[in-house]
Amino acid sequence: LTSEQSDLYYYVQKKDYKWLYKYFNNNEQRKSDSTYIDYGKVCFEYKKYDEAISYYSKKEVKIDKDYFILGECYEKKAINANAIECYKEYYTIAPLDAFGKGFEKLFELKEYDLIDSILKIKKSGVDRDNTTFYEAKLLSIRKEYKKSIELLSFAVDKLTSYNEEELKKDIYFLYIVNNYNITKKVI
Repeated sequence: LTSEQSDLYYYVQKKDYKWLYKYFNNNEQRKSDSTYIDYGKVCFEYKKYDEAISYYSKKEVKIDKDYFILGECYEKKAINANAIECYKEYYTIAPLDAFGKGFEKLFELKEYDLIDSILKIKKSGVDRDNTTFYEAKLLSIRKEYKKSIELLSFAVDKLTSYNEEELKKDIYFLYIVNNYNITKKVI
């Protein structure tokens, strides 16, 4: 590594976005170079959302994470329609198992029809456990608690690996919430 590369790597690891922002702006060529971190991510983390939007909008070939960060920028600027389009594009090109915090963004934006369509596409994919959980979560939001519980019961019996502990917790929590809502209706 050159001294410049090791400095860059150090500040990326340190998450010193102020330094990184100055680094990229001191030489225009650096913004287009492929490095440990891209300029758009630095702008986002440094709360320069307009610059990040401009950077990603001009980028000819975008990868899934570019759309995700662009969606977050639009969300921070309260331009939810654009954020939703970016998240939609993210899920269109992301790997089959691309769930997690990104999928939660669509729940936060209350894009239930989009979630439903994504789940239908991803259902045949590798990550059946996550799709089942999110399908149950969607049913719960739509107040279809019994259907949600049925899906959760099916999913939790199949989870066995250590890596799925977080998903198990989420499933059990949603199961409890569903039962609470059913009980609340009865009382």
